Amino acid sequence: MLDRVRTLSSAEAKRASAFSARPGDLDAWPAASSDGLQLAERRGLAVIEIAAFGRGEADAQALSRALGIALPTAGGSAETADIAALSIGPGRWLILAPEAAVASLPGLSVDAAAMTDLTGGRAILTLSGPRAVPTLMKGTAVDLAPAIFAPGSVAATPLAHMPAIIWRREGGYDVIVPRSYAVSLLEWMLKAGGLA
Repeated sequence: MLDRVRTLSSAEAKRASAFSARPGDLDAWPAASSDGLQLAERRGLAVIEIAAFGRGEADAQALSRALGIALPTAGGSAETADIAALSIGPGRWLILAPEAAVASLPGLSVDAAAMTDLTGGRAILTLSGPRAVPTLMKGTAVDLAPAIFAPGSVAATPLAHMPAIIWRREGGYDVIVPRSYAVSLLEWMLKAGGLA
């Protein structure tokens, strides 16, 4: 992966929050919370999209072996101690890893897949608490009820009319959005969750 994914400099690893442009009382935005809902930014993660050239099971297995993680099927995710893979469409995955660990990810053949480093272009918000699902459900048609959208589930869906990937983790929900939508989505979440 090093061949085609640039190693981040220490300055990039400490890049400004995607929400630092938000005016008002959250200029130093690290998180917001109230009874039943906690909202925070996840920082320090590299976000890399992999698009397999082949669509067959053998192609996915070859990519899995090269990355050292089982690539999930549609709507799912897989995690190891250092890396997560989220299925975001047929033959497409997001790889999330600590920015400092990007250099240690194994390489992929240029014939196997296209890789795009989206790290600087994505923001990740985490919602947790009993009001996380009702808050998210105000902006999407996907049923995020815990009995249906179990831990590990992934949905690429509009959220409040903005493109998003929702990932259910054990401790809550991660929402990955293009960085240009981050402030708008944060403001929507604060209102939808009763934090503003």
